[in-house]
Amino acid sequence: MPIDLDGDRVIGSAENFYATRDDITAAIADKRYPSPPARDLYFVTKGRPSSRPVAEFLRWVLTEGQKYIPETGYIKLSPDTLKAGLDKLAGR
Repeated sequence: MPIDLDGDRVIGSAENFYATRDDITAAIADKRYPSPPARDLYFVTKGRPSSRPVAEFLRWVLTEGQKYIPETGYIKLSPDTLKAGLDKLAGR
């Protein structure tokens, strides 16, 4: 459902990014679509994962798993966010 971001009771051209999944995904990625309803999702661990399978899964999510993001309707992480996550896994 379209959201009238400026409250003028019209979906103006700057607010009209609902034509395709790619359009809405781009609007979410560049922060034109508000949070909420769009929001960041996180994996949370207590400290750096000590379980090798957990650490390998998180590394996969931050590397190879990124190629599956568009087809699932999520937003790709920025290169800086990916690097920060990998650095945390490496203990840096």
